Amino acid sequence: MIHLANVGDGLSLSLYDHPGAAVHVDVGGSSPARAWQGFGRAVSPASLVLSHFHLDHYVGLLQPLGSGERPLDVRNVYFPRLPEFAQREDFAVALYSTLTRVFGSATGSIEADFLDLIAALNRGPWTYRPLSQGDLIPMGGRIAQVVWPPARLDHPAFVGTVRTALAAYDLAREEDPSLARIHERVYERAHNPFLATEPGRRGDEGREERWRGLEGTLDGPWEPTQAAKGFGGGVRRAVLLANQKLQRVANRLCLSFYESDNLLFLGDLEAEEIEAVVGELHRRGMLAFSTMITPHHGTHWDASLWSIACRRALTSNGPRMRRHYRTEFDTLAVNSWTTAAQGDIHT
Repeated sequence: MIHLANVGDGLSLSLYDHPGAAVHVDVGGSSPARAWQGFGRAVSPASLVLSHFHLDHYVGLLQPLGSGERPLDVRNVYFPRLPEFAQREDFAVALYSTLTRVFGSATGSIEADFLDLIAALNRGPWTYRPLSQGDLIPMGGRIAQVVWPPARLDHPAFVGTVRTALAAYDLAREEDPSLARIHERVYERAHNPFLATEPGRRGDEGREERWRGLEGTLDGPWEPTQAAKGFGGGVRRAVLLANQKLQRVANRLCLSFYESDNLLFLGDLEAEEIEAVVGELHRRGMLAFSTMITPHHGTHWDASLWSIACRRALTSNGPRMRRHYRTEFDTLAVNSWTTAAQGDIHT
């Protein structure tokens, strides 16, 4: 079963055979409140999958933060493993620092740490595992197979986009003192969630440890108004430009997986990566699916997708993404549904 919640410009996707084995992909949406409400309309998941490290794909988890409650009860958490590539660590620090600067309060905060958020909100212990091509995601009695990202990514076009993004980030640090301070703080941290390469376990620490740092910032407590009002308010143009370029790189590193011939999930992949995923699917003989979750809210397309057959193309979008929807998906699939037009989609 598939439940795609209408959360505006974001993603909240529930996959399950039976309620006790539900897998939820992303807790995103146009605002923390709307994303959390969409998550609440789905079956309570046993596993949570983060497609990529864009805060707007897990912004719903900020809504209950600070309430004193622990509303999650997940046992497994999955997220994309950052591949090996030139300047990998520099990119991880830059992405994490910029997320904190843009999506946090005006001073920056630690809420961008996805793993700390889960530890603060979950009721009991849970395991986490970074995923790359060839890894598996258990889904009750079924298994999803990860086709992206690869363990290593070093083709020239990708490396070039990383260099460009880091150059923009360096300029932003020079112009924005807050980003420079956040950079130093992140650089000195022993744990950076983007650099996790091995499975681990969290949640055995006490409540005090769960909340350690979640209210700490450079100059004061985190305030959710920034995310609620619209991401990036009051941030220098150079920082927003760097964030945009870094986010494009993060799109290229998004999870993509399939579950038998039932589902193909393409995340927020860019055209070059879509082509690479389709090539991998050809090598595996997987060319037809009952359902496709369209890439980047239906706004990203590559001609290689014409070689994939699907009965249903499902798109999670809102007013902003709807304007850029690629109508090719209407031709590719027998049925094409969007949350902007249909609301919550349940199949």
